[in-house]
Amino acid sequence: EFIISAIEFFRDRNFTLISAPSIVGTAVEGGSTLFELEYFGKKGYLSQSAQLYEEAAICSFGKVFVVQPAFRAEKSKTPKHLTEFVMIEAEVAFNNQEDNMRLQEDLLNYVCSKILERRSYELSLLDRKLKVPEKPFPRITYSEAREIILKHGINFEYGEDIPTEGERVISKEFDTPFFITDYPLSARSFYHLTKEGNITLSSDLIAPNGFGEIATGGQRIHDYNTLLERIKMYNLPLDSFRWYLDLRRYGMPYHSGFGIGVERSVRWICNLKHIRAASLFPRTITRVYP
Repeated sequence: EFIISAIEFFRDRNFTLISAPSIVGTAVEGGSTLFELEYFGKKGYLSQSAQLYEEAAICSFGKVFVVQPAFRAEKSKTPKHLTEFVMIEAEVAFNNQEDNMRLQEDLLNYVCSKILERRSYELSLLDRKLKVPEKPFPRITYSEAREIILKHGINFEYGEDIPTEGERVISKEFDTPFFITDYPLSARSFYHLTKEGNITLSSDLIAPNGFGEIATGGQRIHDYNTLLERIKMYNLPLDSFRWYLDLRRYGMPYHSGFGIGVERSVRWICNLKHIRAASLFPRTITRVYP
């Protein structure tokens, strides 16, 4: 129902559904979480995200989305981690980060309302009293989130990504979905647009009551030279990203997008203890059968 409602949401807003490769030659979210495979004598990888291909597609279609598997080789044994999961991702030309967060609010609001309308019986079986989250969602900055987490005795340096336990603790401070914004560049991927002080125009959408992150999004770099310098700064293989750079060679609109995890969202919506319960055939670091 989550996926069906999301597709309705995007179709009603004239988004184009595209497909993107699941076998790719470059990392999107970081090399440490890539599943590597042998691809006819070359190295290939299972896709972490369709984002780079969506960015290519917006040059023709303007507004696009995908519904397809994503793979992360994270050695994490937590109630919210799968190694294979379904991602719904969207990318929009001429949308800034403010537009991007409003789109996420609208999507989650719409999906929750449809699930309440169509699946109230199933929610009652789970004794789940779901409420449609009110817009706009609360927002706190990365620095504000870090201060709250530090007060709970969980230490991490400014510039590091928020640890899973810290994310869980801060999500318990809220009873409605909320955004953490203004991540420093050192905690984000290479493609994020920044403002003063190397603060990225990005956010995480956090489910409340301990469930944690369900979506990540941001405004992308649309300028050729800025992206070239960022690729060099991150010591990424230039040849692998040549096509991604070429999208910007003759001008590209500013744009933004996000990806939302279906199983993580369903886990929160249904108030499930473990993400395994949100998947028919879950894949974890210890489970690849059946």
